[in-house]
Amino acid sequence: MAHSDSPSGDESPPTEAAPTAAAFADTIQERMAQQDAVQKARTSNSPLSPPS
Repeated sequence: MAHSDSPSGDESPPTEAAPTAAAFADTIQERMAQQDAVQKARTSNSPLSPPS
């Protein structure tokens, strides 16, 4: 972000997109995991089912 005025415009996009993409993927994975857990809990509400 500090190198916004840098002549190397080719270095700005990847630097800014890398952390954003990582955070986005992290959020997506977390949501998918949560939804998967919720669906599993709703589908089989058995106490014998392992919290895998």
